[in-house]
Amino acid sequence: MALSVTFIACRKEETPTVSSTGSTEANFTPRIKTFIQQATIKNRHKDANSLSLDSAEWYIEAGLNFELGTPWIDCTDRTLDSLEVTIPVSESGVAENTAFSAYNALHTGIVSKLVTGENHLIMADVNLVYTNGTEAVAKVLIVIGSGYSKTNQLMTGYGANEFIYFTNAGLTNNNCGCGTNQGGATTCSNMRIAQRVNATMDGLSYGCYYTDVESRGVDWLGNAPNLTMNTSGTGFPTGIPVTPYKIYRCQGANCGCMSPSMMSFYTQGSFDIMNQLKPTNKVPVSCAMDGTNTLNGANSQYWQMALYTYARLNCTRG
Repeated sequence: MALSVTFIACRKEETPTVSSTGSTEANFTPRIKTFIQQATIKNRHKDANSLSLDSAEWYIEAGLNFELGTPWIDCTDRTLDSLEVTIPVSESGVAENTAFSAYNALHTGIVSKLVTGENHLIMADVNLVYTNGTEAVAKVLIVIGSGYSKTNQLMTGYGANEFIYFTNAGLTNNNCGCGTNQGGATTCSNMRIAQRVNATMDGLSYGCYYTDVESRGVDWLGNAPNLTMNTSGTGFPTGIPVTPYKIYRCQGANCGCMSPSMMSFYTQGSFDIMNQLKPTNKVPVSCAMDGTNTLNGANSQYWQMALYTYARLNCTRG
């Protein structure tokens, strides 16, 4: 999808202060509603009004989350997807009309990925990335929810026979049993851990939406161009020699199969790191886990990686 829009880099649009719980203390919903209303007017007249790059990014992101996001729906599963819109750059700024067009194009792209009753949009994270002196790319990371069964608490217990392969890399998603559970039809460890961490996140009240979205990775190698930071999993030690890090990491020829006790340990660790990385005045929105390996006999390495997404929460729609 390609779209001609003009942006320049300026100071970020100022957003309201928020409480320690991550909920906003000021109501900026009217500004977002006005932006959406203007964007949906057909045959708009051209005007000379313009926005800074950061302001356009903020309004587009807030508008998509306000208009399409339904994060209050409890769900078990979360998947990542992405959209991109190419944006020509000039020194004159971004005209409001072109910002509206960018919003509409991304709105249409997200809607095409949603199926009523089967999934829903939790969050859209918009980031404008320069590619050269005349062009930028609007990269949008979206989190889609599905599977509507949730416990609202961290469950770290696993059955005595739940030996689970660390990731679905090279395997089908429903064949990750290992050890005494060899070949068992089960989701892999990375997906199980993510499901359980996501289950701890508070359900939102109807009508709430996110702004100021921020994604933080731990050894993340997946398709997430919007990372605010990407830190090493070795930066979260446990002080325990046999399991030195909070996110799964293993070296040796016999790695990859996680025992029930390891599943419990790394589920708790992944949850703990989510809270360690949480920015001030933002709430956790989503956790994604994946895994990778480098194979070299006894020196083979296996590890999991995490992507945590946070945002400011607004529950005033007036």
